[in-house]
Amino acid sequence: MYSQEVMVLGERWQTNCYLLTSLGANGQAQTLIIDPGDEPARLIKHLHDRGLTAVAAVATHAHNDHIGAMNELHDQLGVAIMIHADDQEMAANPEISGFVEEPGNEEYAVTQWDRTLHEGDEISWGSDTLQVLHTPGHTRGAICLLDAANEKLFTGDTLFAGAIGRTDFLQGDPSAMRATCRRIGGLSPRLKVFPGHGSSTSLAQEFQHNPLLMQLAEMD
Repeated sequence: MYSQEVMVLGERWQTNCYLLTSLGANGQAQTLIIDPGDEPARLIKHLHDRGLTAVAAVATHAHNDHIGAMNELHDQLGVAIMIHADDQEMAANPEISGFVEEPGNEEYAVTQWDRTLHEGDEISWGSDTLQVLHTPGHTRGAICLLDAANEKLFTGDTLFAGAIGRTDFLQGDPSAMRATCRRIGGLSPRLKVFPGHGSSTSLAQEFQHNPLLMQLAEMD
């Protein structure tokens, strides 16, 4: 079982960046980073200060506030960076990802990925594994990461406490989000939910108190 830490990155967007550290069979710790969206210098310093060895970083989608430290992690630390195949175009285009609206980062783009992900893929590090669930709607390549063994779901901007991801951005898709919500509605209510912004929750809580999720998932 990995240890879990969250860093809230970016003064504007306050993105939850999750650091999951797992011991391998050889006793060496490896850290997987989910959504390194901003403040690369602060994130890298934190890794160094904590003595963490980051081996991979995965974006739940390609909006600027979820990929804004990817290039630095890759170039400075040799971290393997990953994204769903359907969001590569967005990550490479600042006009689609939203970087054009970020002063000082208007040309930031991630154009080379070490691994492109697809539905059902597994991400393994240390002695732990996450499964990729393709959950489009917020973006074409939005994903959730399922840890079935420990009943956890990392949802990015697909699902929040009391809300779901917006679909009015470029490459958002309301019909795809409806299908995604139906899929989420079929998952175990025991899953603890760790979203891309805001507080953690659980599917049991959202199935009872998230009207948008319940409506789109057609839950009674």
